[in-house]
Amino acid sequence: MKKFIVALAISALLPLTALNGTVQAKGKNDDAAAAIAGIIALGVLGAAISRNQRKQGVEEYRPHPKIRYDENAVGACLFRAESLVRGAGGSTAQLNSVKNIQLANNGDTIVTMTATGVYPAGSKTSDIYCVVGNDHRVRDFRFN
Repeated sequence: MKKFIVALAISALLPLTALNGTVQAKGKNDDAAAAIAGIIALGVLGAAISRNQRKQGVEEYRPHPKIRYDENAVGACLFRAESLVRGAGGSTAQLNSVKNIQLANNGDTIVTMTATGVYPAGSKTSDIYCVVGNDHRVRDFRFN
């Protein structure tokens, strides 16, 4: 199973055009750098699982039982983004960066990220705000 997850993560790196580190570190210590690297890794793993499920024809994101809630939240949000892009005539949504992941007091996971929708006439990059509940369903999804 670990080999499968690693393969998914590596395959997600190929379409990612920019992991540009838009997360702001609040200090110059190793903990801040580790937090940024962790957020980027969450994005890669969540994106890989979302992309794999999309290729399998899954209609709604299914949380992966072997990964953490925040990794699944990124996957659910990207899955929703791609569903909207496809509904508007586009072909895919590509994750650019995960800016922040927070666990709310009520158990919801709040993800802010940037993704690019690919359409026949070009592409559009959007900032995304996404809330995923304990049931791994997207409760709120906004983009600009």
